[in-house]
Amino acid sequence: MDRAIGGPATFVQQLIIGLQKRGYEINYDLDDKHNDIVFIINATREMGKLFAIKKRGVKIVQRLGSIHQLHKYVNVGVKGYLLGEIRSRMIRVVRSRLADRLVYQSQFVKNVWDRKFKEPRTPACVIYNGVDLEKFNPRGDRYLSPAEICILSVEGRQGNDPFDIGVNFIQALQKNSQKTTSIELLMLGELCENVGERYKNFPFVNLAGNIERARMPYYYRGGNLMISTDIIDAACPNSVLEAMACGVPVIGFRVGALPELVGDLAGKCVDYRGNPWKNEPPGNFIGLASATEEILADWDRYSMCARNLAQEMFSADRMVESYLQVFLE
Repeated sequence: MDRAIGGPATFVQQLIIGLQKRGYEINYDLDDKHNDIVFIINATREMGKLFAIKKRGVKIVQRLGSIHQLHKYVNVGVKGYLLGEIRSRMIRVVRSRLADRLVYQSQFVKNVWDRKFKEPRTPACVIYNGVDLEKFNPRGDRYLSPAEICILSVEGRQGNDPFDIGVNFIQALQKNSQKTTSIELLMLGELCENVGERYKNFPFVNLAGNIERARMPYYYRGGNLMISTDIIDAACPNSVLEAMACGVPVIGFRVGALPELVGDLAGKCVDYRGNPWKNEPPGNFIGLASATEEILADWDRYSMCARNLAQEMFSADRMVESYLQVFLE
């Protein structure tokens, strides 16, 4: 197994633990002649070794997320653009010339790849990320919000959203509500520089920052809803699956894989009125607010459906077994 360019650490950890529990040996050495299967997340810097592995007839399985194209739309400087373009081309080379099996993180991801580039003849399937249903569940201690409604925002970096989706959504919710209700926006994740200054005039914002992973279920359980603010080709956000596993419904815009993950019962998605690739704001915050009120009015049912969906579709065991099937077929 190769340490890839990018790739969420949570997924890698879950897959490794699951494979080792089933008696499989894992290593990170592409030179090891005993490798039966090489698993690549997106691509690898050691492309020469990968070509040699292909020549030896060793099976190569590639896991694909969203197409790496952010560098084409955001000013990342000359060096950032070149690095982004190199990464993108490496991933495409593995997909079109080296991989014996392709695994896409969601149907959305597969559709984007097949639409943007010629669909290879390589056998392919969709395998969603998984969540530990024992650790992430609705039972146990929970965060007690000082507000009547607690909205969760869980992102890798908080304050990195140019459209302030969470803040604008809460303001629309306050405006749309027919009764006076206190609301907390609990923001979990690494805090960007000056984010405290940026949100200091919004008393409903609670910048909790980075939380130890073992403590995440405690905070998920304390939320009434989670808002997904990932609008740039979200492939299969782990935070969405973890929230649902804890019985927390999810709301967001109808972009990326979110609609297929949440469905019609575990939350709601509303139309995105702009084009994120053209740096256009989403608009439709009133739509998000209305969807939220619908969920809160029938919260027990949405919460139960969120947990049930996580159990049926997104368990870590199901994910590992699906990958094993690809590895061994």
